[in-house]
Amino acid sequence: MTSSTSGPTLHQRLAEVATEHSQVRTTFCSLSQSTLTYAELREQSVAAAAALVARGIGRGEPVGLLCPNAPEFLVGLFATTTAGGRPPRCRCPPGPAN
Repeated sequence: MTSSTSGPTLHQRLAEVATEHSQVRTTFCSLSQSTLTYAELREQSVAAAAALVARGIGRGEPVGLLCPNAPEFLVGLFATTTAGGRPPRCRCPPGPAN
């Protein structure tokens, strides 16, 4: 499958943001209250991508993620694209009733 857009990929853009705003800490999910800096997100994603490649994940390979709505999901998503794998389709269950 070819991309019809030009510009940085998802993991390339993360690398740019991590460089520009490395110490910015953000909450990725209001339910978990978990935070990471963009530099931490990038570092964890690169390490996880290396683990995926070591396990045989390559260009276009599907990768499934089972994790909570938390930074771990974003780490897995960025790791998958960095390794060349095909990211999962996302289906979010409904949140808790207010």
